[in-house]
Amino acid sequence: MFHYYPYRASQLRHVFDNEINRFRISGPVESSSELRRYSDALNRRDKDSVEGAPMELLYLVYQLGLKGGMEGCRAYDTTFDVTRVSDGFHLECNDAVATAADVEKFLGSWIKPPVVQIKPNEFSTVVFGAVPALAHINGTTIEVPNMKLRGQLSADGNNVAWSNGQTWQRRSGDRARLDGRWWLKDPHSIRKARVGDVLLTDDNFAGIVQYDAIMVPERDFVGALSSDRKKIFWNAMGTWTRP
Repeated sequence: MFHYYPYRASQLRHVFDNEINRFRISGPVESSSELRRYSDALNRRDKDSVEGAPMELLYLVYQLGLKGGMEGCRAYDTTFDVTRVSDGFHLECNDAVATAADVEKFLGSWIKPPVVQIKPNEFSTVVFGAVPALAHINGTTIEVPNMKLRGQLSADGNNVAWSNGQTWQRRSGDRARLDGRWWLKDPHSIRKARVGDVLLTDDNFAGIVQYDAIMVPERDFVGALSSDRKKIFWNAMGTWTRP
């Protein structure tokens, strides 16, 4: 039920003023039998992987030690996967995937001021921990303009060497491609942009639409859509309105 409430305390005033009604938002719901099935699978430990478990059962991962030392999920993740590896288990977390109708509410021009645009991200996305960024992929090379980074896939496809000296190790994905899940102290990923990925203010920031809110993790910005869809209430950028 985390998505029923504002992502930041500063947005509570808009709830009290009835400008935001997040209780009308439907979220992921699992039946008691499904929760029991996932619980049994996690407790058995004899499966190679458990995929798509609801976040309500994350406490079991901690209790049973089914994760690496630095692994964890973010507040806006909704499901998780647990995979058996040679040295134990790995935890991978998944955020909610918005629909085209969810995203359509946010697209277009907004008065900040000045007028700014929210538009679909038609490029690839690289997620550094919890921070998405626009990326350009050309074969086995990746560029992240906003972070002034360039990466190169290794010949065996198991690593990405970045221009800042960091090297990511592959967790999953086709070894001939950059797309997949990666690891360096924290989980990272490279993927094609999804429906919920958007760009703000002349492509300067990558955002994620989820449950009538838009998140810009790079700046810790969160905007909640008003009930009439004419305003976005931000935690640190004021209120945007439709022109």
